Amino acid sequence: MTFLRRNYKILFLLFVVFGTYYPSIFAGFNLVDDFEVFGRLEDTRHIDLIGQFLTAGNGYYRPLTNLTFYFDKIIWGLNPSFMHLENIILHALNALLVFLLAENIFVRPEMRKLELPLLSALIFAIHPINTEAVNWISGRFDLLATAFVLGAAFFIQRGLEKKQFKYFAFSALTLLLGCFAKETALFFFPAAIFLVLSSSGNKTLPKEQSGSSSQRLRAIITFSAVFAFYILFRLISSITTANPGLGQAAGRAAQGFSSNMLQSAAISIKAFGFYVKKLFAPLPLNFAIINVSDIYFWVGVAFIIIVVVSLFRRNPVTDYLIVSLSLISSCIVVLFARAAWTPVAERYLYMSSTFFAISITGLVFMMLKRYYKEALITAIALPVLLCAAFVTVKRNIVWQDNLSLYEDTLRKSPGFIKLQNSLAQALKEKGRLAEADVVLRRAIIENPGQINLYINRADLFLRQGDTDGARSILGQAFKEKKFADPEVLKMLAYIDETKLMTTSSKQEQNRISNDLIETYDILFMKTKDALFPYRSGQLMLVMGKKQIAGDYFFTAYNAAPEGNRLRDPARKLAEKLKRTVK
Repeated sequence: MTFLRRNYKILFLLFVVFGTYYPSIFAGFNLVDDFEVFGRLEDTRHIDLIGQFLTAGNGYYRPLTNLTFYFDKIIWGLNPSFMHLENIILHALNALLVFLLAENIFVRPEMRKLELPLLSALIFAIHPINTEAVNWISGRFDLLATAFVLGAAFFIQRGLEKKQFKYFAFSALTLLLGCFAKETALFFFPAAIFLVLSSSGNKTLPKEQSGSSSQRLRAIITFSAVFAFYILFRLISSITTANPGLGQAAGRAAQGFSSNMLQSAAISIKAFGFYVKKLFAPLPLNFAIINVSDIYFWVGVAFIIIVVVSLFRRNPVTDYLIVSLSLISSCIVVLFARAAWTPVAERYLYMSSTFFAISITGLVFMMLKRYYKEALITAIALPVLLCAAFVTVKRNIVWQDNLSLYEDTLRKSPGFIKLQNSLAQALKEKGRLAEADVVLRRAIIENPGQINLYINRADLFLRQGDTDGARSILGQAFKEKKFADPEVLKMLAYIDETKLMTTSSKQEQNRISNDLIETYDILFMKTKDALFPYRSGQLMLVMGKKQIAGDYFFTAYNAAPEGNRLRDPARKLAEKLKRTVK
């Protein structure tokens, strides 16, 4: 007889998830990535639903998750509290799916009596390694992809149990949706085939859950076909849209590994060891992991041996351990593909931690059962869960505020430039301008080639009303405008626009306007953004140069894509000025 009814277990699990992660609701956007991503969304008036699935922006291909962000704009107005709440809801859904998967693994009465399915779900729900994925709004890519992967695993279980092919088809299609959420779901395709095959050679699995040979073969063919379809679809869309996202990432990974295969293999084993250690012992938690000790090479070797041994002593629990550790391969590909802002990251373990939670619960139970001490599992689990909950809640509070997160991160990864810039921004938001200036001055001295530091420091001067000082700081980032980075030029234009509005001298206004138009011309040449000729047209109109202004508006009209908010106004102004000049 179990301690709790099934419905109460589910309610308790949801209570734990929301009780642990509720501090996240009061957090804002993360300065590292969220503002950039959602800033682009704010400027988007409508979205091409079909086009989302045919293009890969910035080398990533995650149309399904991108659509959820677009709906956030429509429904919540990109309110960060609601977006954080959605992440928590997704995490709760994944914890529930872990519970359902574990119920089908721990089917024996003594396992149910000891609440092994609930323990597995709780371990996943409050595992500290998952705090980054849940707290970072941009971590939704991992959350949503994992939900589909767990759904695919659940359908595999159902297919084996019911001996019906339709469940395997559902599993493959669900996994395809996971790939549309984030590319890392691709790495579950071989794991899915492994789970289907393992049912035939798994002596501990009930016969009614092993499925027939023909069903397993059809399932494997289906998974292989869906995988091939995804790859082919991506390659075709890359060619037709001239966006080599998938090819570039794969090329970088292959080139990075093949440049020195022996060294690359050692790095892969070291990264594998580091990630496995994080599953068992996640502390210290760090938002920007840039160095991994060589000692983890031997940890990696040890766990590779464990995986090999597990292949010869298989049961449902060890199968899930193998799946969990195999999913770490996606983290290693990211490392070689240089597709993220840090070489390794805690959020990449989110998917792997689901299967890890089930397998570690089962392994501890089997070890205790060998010595007839299986009843001790609750006594062991309780302090572990309490410690995990304490660490997770504490980490969630750190994530609640950008300043506390960046200060914590720089204590653990001093000298990480991108975080120094973000720390300065967080200090500015708190009104601590002097401290922000100290951080930026030190960072510029240490890394004079980082243009974002100059942009941020110029903004600091601008906030204090010192436009000349801001322009002087920004001038250190380039020698000539035509060679300057577009982001530097955008900041330069913003400074001059601010100065133009505060200048009363007509002569000075004309000088600044001419300088701005020169900046806009270079920006348009570099970005092809219709905004810049449009702004030039406005300035020319103010200066009374209507014919030139009309030419600029006509250029803006031609450069603006369909649906762009500037397209119609630019056309109307160009036509009006053409008639006026005549």
